[in-house]
Amino acid sequence: SNAPNEEFISLVHVTRLNFFRIMQYCISPALLKTMEKCNKKQKIDIIHSHTYRSYQTEIGYKFAKKNNIPFVLSTHGSLLGYDHYLKNDILKIPYRMYDLLKNKKPALDADAIIVNSQNEFEDAIAFGIDKNKIHIIPVGIDISLYRKIQDTTKKKEDLKKKEKKDEILKILFVARLSRNRNLELLINAIALLQKKYPEKKMIVTIVGKEIVNSATDYSGYLEELQELCKKLNLNETFLFVGEKYGDELLELYRQADLFVYTSLYENFGQPLLEAAAAGLPIISPKIGIANDIIVGGKTGYFIGYDAKQLAEKIELLFDAKKREEFGKRMQKFVEVNYDWEIIIKKYISLYEKLSKNKKANVN
Repeated sequence: SNAPNEEFISLVHVTRLNFFRIMQYCISPALLKTMEKCNKKQKIDIIHSHTYRSYQTEIGYKFAKKNNIPFVLSTHGSLLGYDHYLKNDILKIPYRMYDLLKNKKPALDADAIIVNSQNEFEDAIAFGIDKNKIHIIPVGIDISLYRKIQDTTKKKEDLKKKEKKDEILKILFVARLSRNRNLELLINAIALLQKKYPEKKMIVTIVGKEIVNSATDYSGYLEELQELCKKLNLNETFLFVGEKYGDELLELYRQADLFVYTSLYENFGQPLLEAAAAGLPIISPKIGIANDIIVGGKTGYFIGYDAKQLAEKIELLFDAKKREEFGKRMQKFVEVNYDWEIIIKKYISLYEKLSKNKKANVN
């Protein structure tokens, strides 16, 4: 609310528009006129919208088609994501009604669809999008920030401490907290481990604030998780620390021994990439980018939604040397495949190809 209506950030001219909300649907009435003004001032080469089922994407798509401009849509899990985490078919009706009303056109008729992972690629195919239009371009990461984590003397000192018998196993979870995160799974798994190994010291840090994930979601999830921890006598084991950014978040990754993710669905899962870049072994269901970065028994483990199975995988990573080996492999893989410089080149290549094709078709 305190940001200016217009400003330059580096070479990017940013225009912010007022909006009003109907449930999760945000309408910005001045968008069309703003786009027309931009196009008159300097012809638009590409229109790139983010998320399907949005007013901005609808207007962007219509404007692109009217003015013969290439239209790109990054889906961010918005095609069929709801079908993975909404268990009640009645709650799915608004999504399906939207598809019927719009005939899926902004997605099906886009010049290019960008997905972040193989999982999301499969969703796009199931949605009916031509596979030749789909491009897997993941979110990138600044590797240099996370490389420092592995290079610090403090990290080496930590590894020495981990060899001691009284080692405290530090588990990290990072995400905005909503019911589809399924954190009860992690809490119940730790309860099983504490029962089996009462002498084993563990600290589980949960980073993130509670959000309402959809119009059909409801609040109070954080309190329910804290109540479950209390019921299972895990109050001192689980630390709910709220939102963390920048150096504070990097420090939490540096301190952690392993990263556990329990979400029911992710189109990508940025915290998974951050954990991998920080050199942490990862335990996760086969969701989002986890499918692309975890090699079972080499960089982490896959799990189903079973507390006993999760407990068994955590137990396998009690060994500090194994965690270190997994983490090094994970970080190396991220350096080669997810550095921002690599990702940006993929975007530039796609934009240039679309622009060239559109001009050729006009001629």
